[in-house]
Amino acid sequence: MILKEYEYMIKNILYKLYKVFLYNYRYLNLKLAVYKKKNLKIILGAATTSQDGWYSTNEQWFDIRNSSNWKQLFKKQNTISNLLSEHVFEHLTYTELDKTLKHSNLYLQKGGKLRIAVPDGYNPNYEYIQNVKIEGIGADAQDHKQLLNYDILKKLLIKNNFECFLLEGYKNNKLIIETFNDYDGYIIRTRKRNNTSIDSKWQFVDANTSLIIDAIKK
Repeated sequence: MILKEYEYMIKNILYKLYKVFLYNYRYLNLKLAVYKKKNLKIILGAATTSQDGWYSTNEQWFDIRNSSNWKQLFKKQNTISNLLSEHVFEHLTYTELDKTLKHSNLYLQKGGKLRIAVPDGYNPNYEYIQNVKIEGIGADAQDHKQLLNYDILKKLLIKNNFECFLLEGYKNNKLIIETFNDYDGYIIRTRKRNNTSIDSKWQFVDANTSLIIDAIKK
């Protein structure tokens, strides 16, 4: 038992060191890209995830709610072609999300795309809602500040100068599933990958599904 506890402690320390190295590398890599490239593709609140051709950001050095963070990092407006936010916005309050969408619109190019995936507040399954609701019982849900649905997000997106396109989720009590590609942002928790065992910590009905919206800057 003592040996196992020791091994767990060592693994935990190594994992924390790995994240420190990874997050700092990402910051420097993106700072360099801002000076050299246009049409940047940015993942918001990426944790340890990444995608080819995209720059992952982490809350430790990029607070998406803070206008000064956007300005310091990207310098000029209209430098981003794509933004991706997967299961991040539910950790913000309504006011914080409103601010984040304002900043996102400001730094996206005209016609640029923000792809959003969040838990679906219109999902009719009781177990799903209990896991993903505000302070839900699911993994990571204790920090959920709101339970979003299509109508709430659509209203906020339109307010912040976005056109709104539902790719996957419930609308008017009906499940909508549109075909979409991964070029504009690979979503892990989507119905087209619902039969894949993604993470053992998500153990409830529809755990690997989301409300997914593409928001286009007008």
